[in-house]
Amino acid sequence: MRQDLDSAIPLPLRTELERANLLQMLEENSGVKLIALFAPSGYGKTTLMAKVARSSIKAVIWLNLHEQISTAELCRDLGAAISRQRPNCSLERFERLRETQTASARALAQDLNHSDDNFLFCLDRVDVLEADTCRWLEAFVATLGEGHQVIMSGYGSLPLKLSQFVAQGSALVLGRDQLAFDSQEASVYLKARGYTGDLPRALEHLDGWPAGLAFVASGANPILHPADLVIDALDTLPTAIRLAICELSVLDTWSEDLALQLEVNLSRGWLQLVRRSGLPISPLGHGVVRPHRLMLEVLQSELRLEPRRAQEVYGRAGDWAARHQEPVRAVQFYLQRTPPRMPCGSPVKRFRNTSPVGNPEPCVSCSRRSRRNA
Repeated sequence: MRQDLDSAIPLPLRTELERANLLQMLEENSGVKLIALFAPSGYGKTTLMAKVARSSIKAVIWLNLHEQISTAELCRDLGAAISRQRPNCSLERFERLRETQTASARALAQDLNHSDDNFLFCLDRVDVLEADTCRWLEAFVATLGEGHQVIMSGYGSLPLKLSQFVAQGSALVLGRDQLAFDSQEASVYLKARGYTGDLPRALEHLDGWPAGLAFVASGANPILHPADLVIDALDTLPTAIRLAICELSVLDTWSEDLALQLEVNLSRGWLQLVRRSGLPISPLGHGVVRPHRLMLEVLQSELRLEPRRAQEVYGRAGDWAARHQEPVRAVQFYLQRTPPRMPCGSPVKRFRNTSPVGNPEPCVSCSRRSRRNA
């Protein structure tokens, strides 16, 4: 059944931060035809896009996309939104070629290029688009002429092939690092909302995550905690992924290959689903991501609820590190077991032979003493 797209520009939030540096960056790049905002949930993508839309002198077309939207539906809704915004804008080419996928994308852009108006298209949640719809959108953007602009936002994955636009200098891509609050913005935000807690700790712990900082500043603690945002997002994952993902909390970077090496029971494609869930993870390139420290803490606490499972996971992690010639890291994993122990005959023997101590057992006792003195 067809869903109508929400075409209303969001109103300002009551506690919205100005984001002057980001707005200046966007203003300096006002000539590029494509701006892409890709980051996990809670990094202010929609808020920033709405700021730009509300202040634009162009004819603004705002669409909130939804799951399972087809190319035909996107065509229909874009055409209808343009006609509502500018009734005198002729879409003759587009109407004639509407049923032809790639041709209709180019035709719509050509109609707009011949219009007296400049258009700003704001597309929220493009990460839900299927491959054929992404190809349509790429053709549309590629054909748009000077004066028009597309701003799109989505979670951490990049469903569109943006490299050609970036290489041509016609696209600006902002990710989690650019959208996160810097320390000054975070301090201003928390102080403006009357936050009286440990400011340095909040800044360090949440690492610029706007949604987490908003949660802390709301005064909801101790009833609710920013970790609840992570848990809510985790609970949207398919059951098999939700049950297995805590085993990855022993690693600070994830990939499909690392999960296989660690023998975590996750099927192929799990990482894409995790990224599309909006969880706070940052892409590092080449299929590797870094989960937010708060997310790792949540998953580590879940793993600790199953001591036997945790023992096994840390053992596998130690074996994995030893196989990859990382003896120090292997020892660190083995020390997480209770009691700390390293398997006889493990590749960590290399560490025993090359360590100045000559035997890893003193490391165990030192670790115990340091934990008691902490």
